[in-house]
Amino acid sequence: MYIKRLELSNFQVIEKFEGEFEGNVYFVTGDNELGKSTLLKAIGIMLTGERDEVLRNGTDKGFAKMVVGDIARSEERCVGKECRSR
Repeated sequence: MYIKRLELSNFQVIEKFEGEFEGNVYFVTGDNELGKSTLLKAIGIMLTGERDEVLRNGTDKGFAKMVVGDIARSEERCVGKECRSR
């Protein structure tokens, strides 16, 4: 099973992120405080269901959505108030 898509909105330091993945290995690089660790935290939350304060400061709505699967099937996981309406 692998991550096919990751979408974040108002998730900690990330205002908006959308990424589609087609492969086995990805490198996440960038300057300090740009959200590299936040991407990993979002994936961990989606896999385990354990979460703490994840909303971006000053916002009251946000979500993290991840599509995981393999060649045969996909599964969508989402956390946040906006998940119900998506």
